[in-house]
Amino acid sequence: MDNNNQKPAETPKPATDSPEKAHNSASKPASKSNNNVIVIILVIIGVLVVLGAIGAFVAGKVLNKAGKSIVENATNTKITTNKDGTTTIESKDGSNSISTTAKLPDDFPKDIPLYSGQKLTGSSRVKSDTEISWQVTAETTDKVAKASAAVKALYSAWDATSETQQNDNYYYYFSKGNYTVNLYVAPADNGSTISYTVTQKTSNE
Repeated sequence: MDNNNQKPAETPKPATDSPEKAHNSASKPASKSNNNVIVIILVIIGVLVVLGAIGAFVAGKVLNKAGKSIVENATNTKITTNKDGTTTIESKDGSNSISTTAKLPDDFPKDIPLYSGQKLTGSSRVKSDTEISWQVTAETTDKVAKASAAVKALYSAWDATSETQQNDNYYYYFSKGNYTVNLYVAPADNGSTISYTVTQKTSNE
């Protein structure tokens, strides 16, 4: 056999991706990074809203630094931070909104009893198509036993839906007409903290 007729073995060529595949591969890390940033920002906003007055102030700072337009575009919302420290997050169709403030909301129902010995520490307001909800947090120098008994007495004319005590933490649930009130009284370093969650039904849906 004539070895001169044999073809030399071909050297394997390194595998190469098509331009389209290479482009998609390079794009993936950036997309994942952007999504992670958006998720982190939204989690921060949710926590700050719950924190009330302090959260309202910090939320404005976070949104300014992180890029308010990114959050607005990702969640289809409009975010407004005012000079008085209030922050409002509202859906663009106007059906849902969340606002935080360092004072009692202007439209907080006047017939909702509040403990006279307390000092307001923060509040938030959430509005949807069917209801409005206000959350108010306060503190008092009164011990938790005295504060919880006094708060409960304020709602003696309301329907008591539920009452629970876990150690020194008191939970009360009341209803009257279109309103429901969830109360939480807990011990604090210098007395007690009181949390009110008031919900008003605005639709029968």
